[in-house]
Amino acid sequence: MGDAPTSIEKKIMNDYPSLDIDILKVGHHGSKTSSSYEFLKYINPQEAIISVGKNNHYHHPDKIVLTYLNDLNI
Repeated sequence: MGDAPTSIEKKIMNDYPSLDIDILKVGHHGSKTSSSYEFLKYINPQEAIISVGKNNHYHHPDKIVLTYLNDLNI
């Protein structure tokens, strides 16, 4: 997903009504500006990967994104 914000996630959901996603690279290093609950639920991947530096000063991944992933069993 790169640094795609939630507006791009909404476009993907509108433009691609039937996606089969196995592995998701979580957007923007797990920032709360990407990987909305609705998007994660819609694509329903089996696994998710977050690319992030240890102890980064941006505090990525955001706790809310980790909560979404956990709540959706991803």
